Amino acid sequence: MIRTNHIGIAMLLSALLVSNISSAASCNERSPNLILLGDKYYDLDVVPLTPKDRKVIISIAKKMVGHWKGEGTRFQCTGSDEDPGVENRTISLTANIAINSSGALQINTEKYIKEERVRFQDTLMLFSNLAEQTAAIVPDGFEVIEKFRPKTNEKYRPLIEIIHRITYSRQNLIYTLSVYANGYLAEQEHWKLIRN
Repeated sequence: MIRTNHIGIAMLLSALLVSNISSAASCNERSPNLILLGDKYYDLDVVPLTPKDRKVIISIAKKMVGHWKGEGTRFQCTGSDEDPGVENRTISLTANIAINSSGALQINTEKYIKEERVRFQDTLMLFSNLAEQTAAIVPDGFEVIEKFRPKTNEKYRPLIEIIHRITYSRQNLIYTLSVYANGYLAEQEHWKLIRN
């Protein structure tokens, strides 16, 4: 479930990944969904996929199955509005993409963050709980979106939006993870992969 894998990131709002390869994003940039929906953005309603769209997305996802490798970038917004800061990181990674027995798209990665000389593994699950996710077809791929308020003991619970965008063409795959807090970009990660 996406929430399980990323709630720590979202709650800390301290691991934001952004791409030098993708369109230039910046800290506190408004979510495209906030721009589109206005105040309705803050509703947590999930619009289910139509059977036709689900079939198209599953078809695209099946083509992505296999081993991949490549490079990525990550940026994390730090500080406050008055004293903003950005931490940038570069990543080398390998990814194994599969569709598991429940029909979820499972992406197992091994990442190496060059600046910190740290290697770690991570697993991303998409379509594991469509009751809490919205998905849409985009050119050459799809997006999966989740919005939730973290369960904490704090009185203030920000609205977290996580957008996964994947585009694919035979030997190339581009993945972008964007995390928004109350509609404003907090972190972003971007991978550019080729089949291994």
